[in-house]
This record gives sequence, structure tokens and C-alpha cells, in this order.
Amino acid sequence: NVKALLVGTPTSISEIVSIEVSNSKKIITASFQHGISKEISKDISCITTMFETNLVNSYFVYNQSILKTLRDNKFNISENFNVGLPIDMKSSISKKIVNNYRGDILYASTNLYCGNRGIPSRSGSSDFDKAKFELDIINSVFKKLPKKIHFKPYFSKRYTGQNVELEKVKKSKNIKLITNEIDLRYLLKYYKIIITSRATSTIGWCLLSKKPVIYIE
Repeated sequence: NVKALLVGTPTSISEIVSIEVSNSKKIITASFQHGISKEISKDISCITTMFETNLVNSYFVYNQSILKTLRDNKFNISENFNVGLPIDMKSSISKKIVNNYRGDILYASTNLYCGNRGIPSRSGSSDFDKAKFELDIINSVFKKLPKKIHFKPYFSKRYTGQNVELEKVKKSKNIKLITNEIDLRYLLKYYKIIITSRATSTIGWCLLSKKPVIYIE
């Protein structure tokens, strides 16, 4: 007999249907916080209809701040529990030593195209504007710096062909593209300064690295 259904961030039809069916059969449904965007984004109210807490009956979070955001959400149906940070997120330390990826400055890109996924309410800026933002910061800032920049892309394939900003990075003399799909948390400790943008889970890892962070709104 199934006692509980545990999910991360439910977005697909199959996940949402599974939760609905489990709820109807009185099976425990639980979800878990991913990142810290709900605590720091001023625009989070735009997507309250898509919060995990609107679906499951138990939700586990990192801190007290997010509890207020959830209480203010009129669609909330779950009981919310503050259980603190995961151990790996608190330490941000890994035994994976990647000698090829050490340097002064790391740019942790959060550029995630919407593509043809049918989720316009979660896409934020248009894909055109996202690409333009990345190209602008490469051409107007990074290429003019006297230091070498390591560029960590957000690995998620949404279009055929190469991303235009990554092709630009490959042609830039002072920007090194990180091509291995290594989780950001295992790289942060090897850099002196972190640059990132947008209110995503990425900013949480950057802040917890205890390194200087340049955040671009």
C-alpha cells in the first residue's frame, strides 16, 4: 500500500494528476522547497497560483521568511514546516575537485529559455530578451574586464542548435566556457568572486558560498 507521495517541484501534468489522485485517496502528499526565490523576489506574487503548497498537504521549507509568504498566499492548502537548510546547502563543500575550474571570477548564468514547453506563466522575460541580456553582459562587461571570466551556463536544452550566448563566449579570448555539467555548488569554493542574476535557486547557492557576490537584478 502506498503511504505517501513525495515530489520536488511539481510542474508536469503527470505530477499534478498524481498529487490530485493521491489527495483524493487520503494518501499523504509532500513537497520540498527548491532555492530561495520566494523569499527575495518582489514579483513572486505573480506566480502564487503555481506554488507547490496549492497542491500538496505538507510542504517543507528552509526558513521562517518563506512561511510568511506562504501564509499570505490565498491558494495555500498545505501545512508548512520549517526544517532548516539541507546539510549540503549549508556547507557548500564537495570532495569533487575540478582543477580545470579555478579562477578569480565565476559567472553563474541563470538563463533558462522557455522554448516550446507551454509554460508562459513561468517564463518571465521573453526568450529574445533573455538572449539579449546575456549577450549584452558578455559584450559590454565581460569582454572588457582585465581578468579571465569563467562562464557557467544553466544546462537545460530547450532549442535545437547552440545557444547564441554560448557561441559568443567560445569566441571571446578572456571568457572560458564551463562545458561539463557540474553542479554549481561544487564549483563555488574555487572562485574569488561570483556574479549571477535573477531570483532563482542559483542565488541561494552563491550567497551560502560566503564569497563576494555581484547580483544583477
